[in-house]
Amino acid sequence: MSIEGRPVNVQAFGSVDFNSVIGTVRVWDVVIVSDKPGKITIHSTGIAGGDPFDYTVILTFTEP
Repeated sequence: MSIEGRPVNVQAFGSVDFNSVIGTVRVWDVVIVSDKPGKITIHSTGIAGGDPFDYTVILTFTEP
């Protein structure tokens, strides 16, 4: 995972495992907050169900 191009040490945040239709899924317990409006870009890669994934999302923060 990277936020605005900077790598995030996801292991420092911990994770949660849950069962889904594709098997056990691990989700990193990263929470993002902002004290002012703006946008950030998050890029993640990994493997789900044996297949690699690569996605980018833009989070938009409005007034807190």
